[in-house]
Amino acid sequence: YQEQVSFNGKQIQVIGIEGPTATVIDGSTGFGPVVNFHFGEGAASVLRGFTITNGMAFGSVRGAGVSCVDTRRSLTMAAPTIKDCIIRDNFGSFGGGVAGNPTMERCLIIENTASSSDGGGVWGAPNMTDCVVALNVAFDGYGGGLHLTRFADSSAHATVQDCVIYGNRSEQSSRGGGIYVADNTSATIENALLAFNDANGLSFPGSLGAFSGLGGAVAVEASAGSVSLNRCTVYRNFATISQSGNENAAFWGPMSVTNSIVRNNLPVPDFSSDSFITFSNVEGGSLGAGVMDQDPLFADSVNLDFHLRAGSPSIDTGGIGDPDPDGTAADMGAYPFQSLYASDNVQAATWTDPAWSEISVQLGGKQRMGIDAGNASAGELYWVLGSATGTVPALPLGAGIQLPLAVDAYFNYTLSHPGGAPLKSSIGFLDSEGRASASFGIPAGTDPSLAGLTLNHAYFTYDFVGQEATGASNALSVSSTD
Repeated sequence: YQEQVSFNGKQIQVIGIEGPTATVIDGSTGFGPVVNFHFGEGAASVLRGFTITNGMAFGSVRGAGVSCVDTRRSLTMAAPTIKDCIIRDNFGSFGGGVAGNPTMERCLIIENTASSSDGGGVWGAPNMTDCVVALNVAFDGYGGGLHLTRFADSSAHATVQDCVIYGNRSEQSSRGGGIYVADNTSATIENALLAFNDANGLSFPGSLGAFSGLGGAVAVEASAGSVSLNRCTVYRNFATISQSGNENAAFWGPMSVTNSIVRNNLPVPDFSSDSFITFSNVEGGSLGAGVMDQDPLFADSVNLDFHLRAGSPSIDTGGIGDPDPDGTAADMGAYPFQSLYASDNVQAATWTDPAWSEISVQLGGKQRMGIDAGNASAGELYWVLGSATGTVPALPLGAGIQLPLAVDAYFNYTLSHPGGAPLKSSIGFLDSEGRASASFGIPAGTDPSLAGLTLNHAYFTYDFVGQEATGASNALSVSSTD
């Protein structure tokens, strides 16, 4: 669809029922944002299941892909709901991809540009869950991925939960390659991966930058409100060393960082003196309580899998009073240790086919599962099974091993249909490191009565030589939504 869309204040749901890869709104035929929320729309105004692309907006207009800012009425900020959308290749000012205060779930904001302004991906105070913000650029501005600002909404508080902030750049006079937090703005960032972001003061090989680059991952203004990062993995972010000196780090400015892993960022040290870091694994160390400097033993950082392997020093060593989902002491980093875990959408190959732990019955989708039974189980059989009725009573497998699944009709189906839909690659042999993968998926147009269903999956390992089960994983849940 080559058009531009305005909600005009209506509380309606606009849904691309075949999903964002099949349903595209292309704004290339006109000037301005592709989708407009310019009348103070709230959560009942919903955009879902579209690719939004080729928007172009400059001057007083904010947001080239999706604009939730009414520039005619003292920059009134709208707060609509945006779900299951891909927002890419838009070009504008103050939010190349999105501007305003939307609630965003399972969205990909990719390769958008803010020219001579801020917020390559998003500008405003969004509430974001399970989103990917990748390869966006703020040229001569702050916040390559996200520029968080309350702006005209004094009550706004930005949240970034379970998100991937990857490969974004702020260039020239740059602050916050991944995320920038503006004056008087508060933000909470949890369970996020910030990797390969760059605050680039336009340096060249063998030379210093003409401008300083402050905070490759996150930059926070001194006059910002409360800014906290909890359970984040911050890896290989960069900031340019300026001609006037090195005032650069993965973190720049006043923020609280806890239960996090901060490694392989350049230049070292990873943080400025006004960043407060506790119970984290930080390269080069820090004076905060509970800080260590040890190899976190990522599952496969070369292939962008930042889950922890068994034996990681970052397991159960986080802060007190903030336990992991399994009830044990907090792990450090975005991904608590699990031998069966949901794979994240970090690799570019997944961005057109993302995987989530909540799947729409209308649009369909999948959950990818990582299996890590450990080196001792290399070469053994693994078998993933499921339950629709929970994790108790667990199924005893002998030798004290319990599979945390209740036996029911879905369990019996996965037992009698190994490797078949909806649970693909559910049986096989572990590789030389005791690893494998599987996936669960449902097609678009699934029976809407199944919305709200939660399934649990778990695997056991089996040694053919000893003819016995050797281990069982944690249960991993996946839920369906409308």
